[in-house]
Amino acid sequence: MIICPHHKLVYLAPPKTGSTAIVDLLLSRQFGGKKLGKPAMSHHDVVWQPRFKHWFSFVSVRNPYRRMISLWQFSVMRVNQTKRDKFTNFFSTIFNSDDHSFDAFMNSATVHNCSKSVWRCHWQQYKFSKPIDAVVYQERLNEDIKKIPGLSSVELKKVNTSCPLIKPWYEYYEPEHVDKVRSWFAIDFDKFSYNPNFDECVNGNYFANSLSCDSDC
Repeated sequence: MIICPHHKLVYLAPPKTGSTAIVDLLLSRQFGGKKLGKPAMSHHDVVWQPRFKHWFSFVSVRNPYRRMISLWQFSVMRVNQTKRDKFTNFFSTIFNSDDHSFDAFMNSATVHNCSKSVWRCHWQQYKFSKPIDAVVYQERLNEDIKKIPGLSSVELKKVNTSCPLIKPWYEYYEPEHVDKVRSWFAIDFDKFSYNPNFDECVNGNYFANSLSCDSDC
């Protein structure tokens, strides 16, 4: 996670929720933030300290159907890169063959385990010993980030870092994929008011209530 001592901010950063843009902002010289957590994945880790009881905390989230496509794209990119690093072994466990399709991704044991544990956005709040003060939605990131104390005048310039898809995101889904996402991320759908109805999400209705998507999602 990222902390900004000067502004007394704590940001919980689930992957593929617009976290790269927010992390880059908070780590800039302007805000003087720093990573806190296990070195391997410190910006995605969560660490509780008593001083955070009086700090402002927030988390970024994303509709699980779109988020899984982004996680798949990122995994394919990482497993295909020639330069090996400390995460290479993890991503190599996602695909057991040269089949790097979305279907192979969704049927991976690694993806199943991660989706039932550390990939759920709500999981991060289990490790934080006070309620989160605000939720920032990836679908309207520039609007929501301005509601965070000290960030009212910022403009995030690079919200989506994924490569363009060769077909609409929803065409990668089969009915069994929809069922898995709905099951794995049931808490996220409920907790963050996302719409579990896949067909409605295909039409851009990502939220289950009056929340609206004001950007190109």
